[in-house]
Amino acid sequence: SLAAIIASLKGFNLERMLYNPSKFNRLSSETEYRTINGTTMKNLEILQNQTDMKTKGSLLWVLDHTKTSFGRRRLKKWVTQPLIKSSEINARLDAVSEILLSESSVFGQIRNLLCKLPDIERGLCSVFHKKCSTQEFFLILSTLSRLDLEIQALVPVIHSQVKTPLLQNVLLEIPELLSPVKHYLKILN
Repeated sequence: SLAAIIASLKGFNLERMLYNPSKFNRLSSETEYRTINGTTMKNLEILQNQTDMKTKGSLLWVLDHTKTSFGRRRLKKWVTQPLIKSSEINARLDAVSEILLSESSVFGQIRNLLCKLPDIERGLCSVFHKKCSTQEFFLILSTLSRLDLEIQALVPVIHSQVKTPLLQNVLLEIPELLSPVKHYLKILN
């Protein structure tokens, strides 16, 4: 209960943290994802088949055409936590359809770029948890800087050839998200 948490925090003089209402996030009754219990996951063979408990034959196996480990993890999350809102489902469906059916070369270029990257997600996790060496940090920054340059070179093509708003937003947001990388690279150099 909250009283037990406050009592525990008092031992560290941290109980004042809970007195500031701005520190609390409002819990919403509406969630973004459908919760799928273990029995349902098993019966629908979402992650593994029921015959030999292997991935082959499961829904994930059928859908998994990913080229990177971070893409594979993202797909697994999407399969195990499906969206609820029809507008978000349709936006994702439109984005996937455009990637699969578009004749634009931009998606092939992005695919080739992503295939050459190391596991950025794991690298960023190790940075966040302060579990990486300076050399690893530099490698991650260099990779992100290279990604930034490559995506920036594609911005005009993205504007003209990418049609779905979801894909446009995601791709055009990358340079902005990666802008701090240059600062950290300068510090390390």
